[in-house]
Amino acid sequence: MEEKKKVKKNNKKFIWLLIGIIAFLIIAASVGFLGGYSNSPKTVSMKEKESKIVKYLEDKYNDKFVVTNGKYIWATKNYTFDAYPKDDPNFKFPVFVTGFYKDGIGDMYGFVEKSMLTHKLLDPFINDISKDNYYSANYGPDQYMKPESARKKILGDIYKNKLTPLQAVKKYPDEIYLNATIYYAFDITEGNKIDVFKKIFKLCKFLEESKFGKIELKIFFYQARPFHKKNVTIGYYIKNDTYRNKNRIPPNLLITLNKKNIENIHTYYEIDNYIQKWNEKTKFGFGWETYNLINQKQVVK
Repeated sequence: MEEKKKVKKNNKKFIWLLIGIIAFLIIAASVGFLGGYSNSPKTVSMKEKESKIVKYLEDKYNDKFVVTNGKYIWATKNYTFDAYPKDDPNFKFPVFVTGFYKDGIGDMYGFVEKSMLTHKLLDPFINDISKDNYYSANYGPDQYMKPESARKKILGDIYKNKLTPLQAVKKYPDEIYLNATIYYAFDITEGNKIDVFKKIFKLCKFLEESKFGKIELKIFFYQARPFHKKNVTIGYYIKNDTYRNKNRIPPNLLITLNKKNIENIHTYYEIDNYIQKWNEKTKFGFGWETYNLINQKQVVK
């Protein structure tokens, strides 16, 4: 009797173990171990999709393209791919195969191209402060421009005729928006702060003279030292965030400038009026506080 009970008990354990394994395999197969992505769904040939996308891009942009890294998103039953012009592998942009688009295919070619052109415009100024930087930047008609048809017309002209930021501003004065969020791994010190302010002022005056209709600049400065380590995540530090990455470091300073600010800045040391310092000791546990690096009375204009 005891043996039978043991056998039954063992059988039950085996059955539950088998059910668990099967359930795990089903779930694993459905998510592809990639949180909703699968590289090769059985029902569709990725090669067929790639060929179709290549033709779509070549017809649309009159250029040769390479399409790679196809993924199937089971949650939405759509596909994503990476693409780039054959003669410019650094110009990578995403392509989507989804019913959301009229032709079943959509791409970010124009958006990425605008970003690259903005970098080309700003690189000399931003790298002059420090080459230890990473930033996102773009330009185009203001997303809140009314009527919507006017915004689409300008955006279409930029895409179709590959207008650079300055060409777009010249054609549509005061209607082009430029934004940039810049991250520096760079320590501002007593010895270099004046030089940094002069270079930021130079960038501001260049943008003002370029007649952009709207300007948004966010410039973050982080301590340089932690960035020699691997897996450092930059970003806001939230004191009570129990899920925060232990490697995440807070920015030291933030300079926020818009077109109105820039028009009111007449000397380089006035940049100091737009600096904020990250404060971990506010009553909310985190936040920004006004901060001055320069005693203006001691600065010679």
